[in-house]
Amino acid sequence: MPEAAFEVLKPAVQSLLGGRRVNLVPADNDFSSQEYASKPIDVGREKKRIQVTQEGIRLTPFEAELLNQTAKAFAVLFNRFESTTGYKAHLRTAISSSVMDITLARFLRGKRSSGFASVQRLIQVLKRLSYERYEGSPATTGFLVFRTKQETVCDKVRDQGCYWIDLTPVKIDNDFFGSPLTYRYVDGNHNFFATGIQMKAVATIRSKHSIDDAVDILSHANLYRLLEIAGKNAFAAILNNSSEVEVILQKEKIIVWRKGVWNIFDPDIFHFFFQDELGEKVINELLWTVYSLSKTRHGTLILITSAPKKELENFRKGSVAGNHLLSEELIKKARDTSISSLKSKGDLIKMLSADGLTIVNYKGQLVDTGVITDTSRITKGKAVGGGRTTAAIAASSLGKVIKVSEDGPIELYENQSLKYRFG
Repeated sequence: MPEAAFEVLKPAVQSLLGGRRVNLVPADNDFSSQEYASKPIDVGREKKRIQVTQEGIRLTPFEAELLNQTAKAFAVLFNRFESTTGYKAHLRTAISSSVMDITLARFLRGKRSSGFASVQRLIQVLKRLSYERYEGSPATTGFLVFRTKQETVCDKVRDQGCYWIDLTPVKIDNDFFGSPLTYRYVDGNHNFFATGIQMKAVATIRSKHSIDDAVDILSHANLYRLLEIAGKNAFAAILNNSSEVEVILQKEKIIVWRKGVWNIFDPDIFHFFFQDELGEKVINELLWTVYSLSKTRHGTLILITSAPKKELENFRKGSVAGNHLLSEELIKKARDTSISSLKSKGDLIKMLSADGLTIVNYKGQLVDTGVITDTSRITKGKAVGGGRTTAAIAASSLGKVIKVSEDGPIELYENQSLKYRFG
């Protein structure tokens, strides 16, 4: 019975872990170096673990921590229903709709025994607001949840050059966003509600200085500085322009509610994947640009390679610019420019949002962009999906590939195989 109940949860856990395969197995199983298992849990009368098959990219510590919380949440629900006969269908429904929300609330409350219900309430309020539209535009808003004394946070926020505007404490509940002004004014871009872990909004926080860089805006660069002064285990919860809930954590981790499931965006995954090919700064600039494109629903394809110039020329079957002279001139000017320079000038996200493959070398320099690829080099049986997926598989025979789909997912490819998927 535990295995049957876990089958309902499996798709959500696999989505959370980037597409890695998961199974519920006996706690005494032997595990190979290519596998990972959660801490043991008591499920009914048995001891179990959630086993993860790690193909391509090993689990990050952040992913492992969330997996352990998922295992605990599953055990709590299963044992609660298992003790009452005749409710097997209720159990499957509860597991499919609740375990991942329970996982997130348990994780965000930290080591406090209290706080679970208030965190869960905040998440549900934001989920409900995600369906709201005002004059055709999606509702957006944001909260900074501090974990230290209010007076301390207030002083430090002002020291950071932000406004702290006190409010009469308001409980965050289903009526919190009863008026459109609440989310139109505090929009989650430069303006946030401040609340403690018991979820009473006590102030609004507004930045005095706007950020011009599109990637920094979309990746919440301004929030990380505030989170560092808001106490250990502080977090922000944002409802963005794509009607997704983003939970922003310290150390630049993000948990995203997208298309009805929770997903982890952990920079360590990209560092694990590219650590032998690119420097840390270049990886950061690429991954946050890619995350920004995913949010704005712009597709892109990037190849990171050390392949010689001749091989790349053979792989290049044309350009999306065709014979357009101005486009060719702009591409020539950008070649051999560092990714860091392109990012700082705001050109990188614009370039990557155009069609075609962008090629980057191990020095972190742009080799080419707008490339039409040779897909004939794909091994028989490897080609799946649409044109961008086919191009990604073909390009990954020359190095490592990042693909962003127009509907949001980010995928990592190597050796003509998908290694990881976000969203």
